[in-house]
Amino acid sequence: MGDASYISILLFFAYTWGLGFSLTCFAKPIENFFERNIMRIGIGLAVLPLLSVALSLLRIPVDWRIILALSLIYPAISLFLAVRKGMPKISSALKFTKSNLFFLLVLLMFAFTLFMYVKGSFVYPYLDDDDSWNHAVGVKYVSLEKTVFNPNGGTGYLDPYPPAYDTILGIMKQTSPYMIWTIKFFNSLMISLSILFFYFLARKLTKNSEIALFSAFVLTMLPSYLSHFTWSHALAPAFIIIIFYSFLMLKEDKKWVYASGIAFSSIILLSYDEAIKFFALFAIFLAVSWFHDKKYSLWAAMASIAGGVATLLWFVPLLMRYGGLQNFIGSLFGRNAAISIRGLAGSADRIYTFNDFYVAKMQNMINSPIGVGIVISLLVLLGLGYAAVIQFTRKTGKSKSPDTFNWELVVILWFLFTFLGLYGIPMKLVPFRNWLLLALPLSILAGLGLSLASAVLKKYSSIKLIQPIFILAVAVGIFYTSGLQKYTVNTATWPPGAFWSSMEEIQGHLWLKNFPMGTKVFPLANRAPVIAFDMYTCAWCREENDFRKQSINKSAQGIYDFVKPRGYEYLILEGQYARIHGINATNNKIQDLVQNGNFYPVYQNPGMLVFKIQ
Repeated sequence: MGDASYISILLFFAYTWGLGFSLTCFAKPIENFFERNIMRIGIGLAVLPLLSVALSLLRIPVDWRIILALSLIYPAISLFLAVRKGMPKISSALKFTKSNLFFLLVLLMFAFTLFMYVKGSFVYPYLDDDDSWNHAVGVKYVSLEKTVFNPNGGTGYLDPYPPAYDTILGIMKQTSPYMIWTIKFFNSLMISLSILFFYFLARKLTKNSEIALFSAFVLTMLPSYLSHFTWSHALAPAFIIIIFYSFLMLKEDKKWVYASGIAFSSIILLSYDEAIKFFALFAIFLAVSWFHDKKYSLWAAMASIAGGVATLLWFVPLLMRYGGLQNFIGSLFGRNAAISIRGLAGSADRIYTFNDFYVAKMQNMINSPIGVGIVISLLVLLGLGYAAVIQFTRKTGKSKSPDTFNWELVVILWFLFTFLGLYGIPMKLVPFRNWLLLALPLSILAGLGLSLASAVLKKYSSIKLIQPIFILAVAVGIFYTSGLQKYTVNTATWPPGAFWSSMEEIQGHLWLKNFPMGTKVFPLANRAPVIAFDMYTCAWCREENDFRKQSINKSAQGIYDFVKPRGYEYLILEGQYARIHGINATNNKIQDLVQNGNFYPVYQNPGMLVFKIQ
């Protein structure tokens, strides 16, 4: 955390809270002070992707100052008007109430999660695995070019992939000089904030603060609920939580239609496969709502359609640039995905056994971890059974409130859809990524199970303190059978990716930190690490990328004539170059560079050579 940019942290909350305030100010204010302001942050976060696309389409720079002005202009006007009328009292927010106590506990869960992810992220000085390095290129592009569109391609996971993740981090990078710190910290922060968002969603859905509290604790401890891995899917649960919260608010006030529609667009602008899965979850929600309130369901459907149409601001220019849908799909999946008539396979798909759920392990996948744990599994079974009984009593007319929204059925169906999705049922769509979605209904069911068990104990036991003792014992059991395993995995040293030729190559890139930030360095093999370690190379310039691929056929003088006019000060030849072109060809290239006289070696180890361009 030594490279921390605290101004960027403050600006993150200014952007998100301000946009959330502006979008929800038309509706009746949420009564609870903490819920009102935390969910403004969530709504604002979901607004950023569509706002950035709209600015880019209008050729307005996606610049942090413009984002800040758009975020705060309406709150500033509202503050001015409020001061003139007399500031409202907020003392009720500071009172010691049950609601505030629960929020404080959830805030501790958020703090624990953030501490765990930040601590684990900074155990090592490099980015983790392969995806994060490609994201660094997209983040750098947005931070410098201030647009989400790139007609030249070559921006990692930004284009033709949806822009939300790299765009948000790119905006944050504009006020933070350190790429690795920016990616690691804000990735951890956004994942951790989803714990707070989830608590308020669960409370709004179940209308029960205790179930919501228990559910949030389960989600915090659940090994399969995300890691600090850097990839766009890290934001998927947060966006889904925010979307469903905004649609539940639409039940109470139709003016939430604006927030609902724009929030709906966020998941589409984040990930194609997670968006498709979300559509299924939303269809379940809408179908169950239809039997309860047809008028509300129509409003929700209209808001979702509006949100989907808004994403055409991104997709229409994209399809035009790629020359149609077929070419666009080919650019996405042609190289690295196994597509069959049954769907899209994932890189970590496998058949899961009973032990994969019941026993959480100290070693896990880092991108999409698996596992539940003994205690949580038992609570899920109890909650699932209880929710099923509720459905039976509703069907037979024995329910005390048959006209209320059937949230239990929604959660059961969400659970079944995400659970079966792990096995590619009914259609294979990167099944291993279902773990991060399964965590949401699973946590609510576990919360329902714990709430039921504690209520039964309280009612039928003569021991006065039996309920708090039981809850504490379950919490300890959850930590030791799930939470400890999650903490261990997320604070371990993770690998830097499969593309590196050696640890010496990584040390060579770390050595580049001796140069001033932004020094122009031309890599002969891989542009992403140069970007990640705060040097500069035009990773999105097509002619430079093409030249890099052809460099093995270029003479040293030809390389010099290409890089020198472009202002490059250093040239690096990495171990990856030898992996691509072979040892003999690489050694010949090194000799040619040395003998040319325009390239002076300033650093060398078995994994990398750094040449000063004369």
